[in-house]
Amino acid sequence: MRCMAHIVNLVVMDGLKDVGESVLKVRNAVRYIRSSPARLKKFKECVEYEKIDGKSSLCLDVPTRWNSTYLMLNIAQKYERAFERYESQEPMFRLELGENGVPDFHDWSECRKMAEMLSHFYELTLRISGSRYITSNMFFGEISDLAFILNQWVDSTNVEVKNMGDRMKKKFDKYWGDIDKMNKLIYFATVLDPRDKFEYMEFQFCQMHGEEKVSSCSRRSSLTPRIVEALICAQDWTRSSNCPINVEEDLEELEKFEEVLPSVGLTQLGGSSCSTPTLNS
Repeated sequence: MRCMAHIVNLVVMDGLKDVGESVLKVRNAVRYIRSSPARLKKFKECVEYEKIDGKSSLCLDVPTRWNSTYLMLNIAQKYERAFERYESQEPMFRLELGENGVPDFHDWSECRKMAEMLSHFYELTLRISGSRYITSNMFFGEISDLAFILNQWVDSTNVEVKNMGDRMKKKFDKYWGDIDKMNKLIYFATVLDPRDKFEYMEFQFCQMHGEEKVSSCSRRSSLTPRIVEALICAQDWTRSSNCPINVEEDLEELEKFEEVLPSVGLTQLGGSSCSTPTLNS
């Protein structure tokens, strides 16, 4: 299966082939300030004067790496007032960049919008590139979310957003546009995820037995109420956590867990004495 992060990179790079004029202005402004220690020192003085709480330093992007473009825009837009003050204090700034080369209010607004758009892909790449936890079960959900975002951009009234969305959607459809041609392992990983089994149980029953039979039965579960509650809580916790999951087994904890199994009814699963609470549809 082709690396999902690599496909995401291809999608974004197609969208950034024709970057807007505002991005070019910010890039040139950052390049000018970073070109000498004296200019950087002067810019830091402007940051302090404007009382901007920012610990990140200006970074210049590499045009062939979209994530560096995102970081450049995301950091630079925080120092908009510092750039304005630097322009008033340094005549060579406007002279070298040109009359229409210095970022103005409209340019900063466009760059904020671009940074917000790229943030979806930046955060997505971080999630699916983890090496200390399983990621294959996340792919289908992430692809679905990405398709939803791109469809919104394609329908946008903003011309630049729409054009960027069109280019990205075209590349997206090349790999994930046809669900029948997608790698089936993406679906298997989702269905086999223990956190998703419970959610897809009704759907699976409908596929096997038909909707009529499922709707006519009472749909009972062999799980006790306490176990159902524990599963739901665990599901919510794992989904909300961005930290790597530690899968190392703790033998002492496992032994303690096995000792309390009878008290929560797990040893009776499938037995005649097990309660069968009705699940709400």
